[in-house]
Formats: sequence, C-alpha cells, structure tokens
Amino acid sequence: MKYPLIIICSFLLLFAIGGASQFSGDEGVEYMLYLYPEWNFVSIPLWLSEGNDTGLLFSKIDTAGNSIWSYDAGNRQWSSITRNTRILPGKGYWIYANDTYQISLPVSQNQPAVNTTLCKGWNTFGSFGAFLLSAENIFIAIDNKWEKIIGYHAIQKKYDVLIINGAIGNFSENQEIYPTRGYWIYIVEDTPFTQEIRH
Repeated sequence: MKYPLIIICSFLLLFAIGGASQFSGDEGVEYMLYLYPEWNFVSIPLWLSEGNDTGLLFSKIDTAGNSIWSYDAGNRQWSSITRNTRILPGKGYWIYANDTYQISLPVSQNQPAVNTTLCKGWNTFGSFGAFLLSAENIFIAIDNKWEKIIGYHAIQKKYDVLIINGAIGNFSENQEIYPTRGYWIYIVEDTPFTQEIRH
C-alpha cells in the first residue's frame, strides 16, 4: 500500500505560509471541491445527499495508484477509502491527484449538527459549513481541550502557519479555517464535540 509520504515528511515541519480556500458556492448554488496535482488534504464541509455520500465521489480521480486515506485518531491507524466508505463532514482526507480536478458536491438539504469524539493526540478535521470561521470560534466549546492546529496548502505543497490556542500574532487562534481544506488538531484528552453546520 502507498501511504502519503508527504504527510510524514511535511508534518514535522509545522511552519509554512497559508493560502486560498479550495471551496466555492453558496446556498442554492453548486458546491465544488478543487484538487491539485500531487497530495491534497481535504474535507467535506457539508453533509452529502444520501446515495452520493460514499467514496464513489472520488471515483473519477486518477490517483496514480495511491489509496485515498483517512486517519482514525482513536486507534491511531490509517484507513483507505473504498467505494463504499461513507464520506462525512468535519473529517480530513488525503487524496493524490494526477491532475487538477473540480468535483461537484451533491449537498443534502438536511444539515444536522456533527457529533463526534476528538481523541487525545492528533486528529484530522475540516470546516463545519460553507463559511470562514476562526479556529477560536469553531472550538470555543472545548477551548481548554485543544492545543494547536495546522492545515495543508495543496497548491504550495506545504503546511500552513501553526495555530496555537490562546496565541496572538502570527500563530493566533483567530486564523480562519477554510472550507474543504484538511487540518490536524492536537487534543489534550478525549473530548466529545458537537458542531452546528453553517450553510
């Protein structure tokens, strides 16, 4: 199996320059996911419609033989995404693309809150909805449970500037979380987490 080696190498660097969102759309308008050549760390910010919410969403992507990966923080294991894997909002996915892709997201009209557990250590996550929000605002309900966040910029092929809980300046927790981009968050202990979907 081919693992996204860029994860292992770049994740140790932790400091990089942020960039643009990979998301476009508004209520009543088509929502799109953009992929760029090589590794992409993405998330789906909204619930997808029933029957269109599996790994088949990515079936037309030429991944150059690489699997599509998600990370289970509870078991600290990587899992490959299959045609039948359900694609959920608020989770991060690593996708290798051999070209640039524009994928239409079949969004559900029903957008309930996301209920999950963030496990001690590193977890992947994404934006919960179609709007830019700061890390502070997203995780305000568990403000004492998270330490740092870092996202990945698929165009620049490097990690963003680190976001540190309580920090100001370059590492401020007021940095925005971009829809469809994937992020790592470090949690200090297992923490139930509920987040409304904003769309």
